[in-house]
Amino acid sequence: MSNMFKLLKNFRKNSNGNVTIDWIVLSAGIVSLGLTVGVSISTPANGVADDINTAMVAIEPTSY
Repeated sequence: MSNMFKLLKNFRKNSNGNVTIDWIVLSAGIVSLGLTVGVSISTPANGVADDINTAMVAIEPTSY
């Protein structure tokens, strides 16, 4: 069991790869934020597009 504690202690002291992990976490947060914003904007945008489509279909085309 003491070998496991030594291994964990050495792992905690070792700083190799910490920057990589920070960037991965930061990138995941940015992607999650982007997806959240995209989903929250796309739903109302689809409603507006449907309203515009309904209005355009109701217009009678005229010939000149």
